Amino acid sequence: MQWYLYSYPVFIGLFSQTAKDNQRSAWVQRIACVFSWIARIPTPNLDETVLETLTKIANTYQKEKLWQIGTESFLGGQGNQDRLRHHGERMFGADIAKTPAVLRDYLEPANKLLNNSDHWEKNLPTTTKLLHFMCPYLFPILDNRITKVLSIGKIPSYVNYHAYTFALQGFLVESKTMIAELEASGVNPLRLIDVILLNADKNE
Repeated sequence: MQWYLYSYPVFIGLFSQTAKDNQRSAWVQRIACVFSWIARIPTPNLDETVLETLTKIANTYQKEKLWQIGTESFLGGQGNQDRLRHHGERMFGADIAKTPAVLRDYLEPANKLLNNSDHWEKNLPTTTKLLHFMCPYLFPILDNRITKVLSIGKIPSYVNYHAYTFALQGFLVESKTMIAELEASGVNPLRLIDVILLNADKNE
């Protein structure tokens, strides 16, 4: 738990300071941060297309906040059975600078980078950590310990991550006084919730 607490601000600072750096060496450092919280050796894919996609996500959403970003429904997927499953799914809304995308569209490239795998639905403990380090106010972390505390299964699933993300958004939107107090104190609400849940797991 101490490493988790001590390393977090260092990782967030590193990701923030190097957000525009698309070099492989920068992404190796970021991958190392993620896997210092995961008990296995990474098998990354450092293809330029993957790095460009994730760098774009980082620079577009780094300062976005879950309790402020708009949402809308995904109405695409016709003619593509794999995408059709997401039809009607809640997603972050679009503005001039952003293209609407379901959560899968962030998780897939993160999984390709970290695990060089197409099994993006099975690797949320790694991919949600990467996305959180990239955009700490927007993407919550969901791993085995948190799913255990929330009693939503033994292994994180996409359905659970989607539900958790937008349930958190609803809670935070309705907690304006708390948000104002936390932000005035320099505390990230998503980080606070994560620590509370991890402590709950530790105390069980």
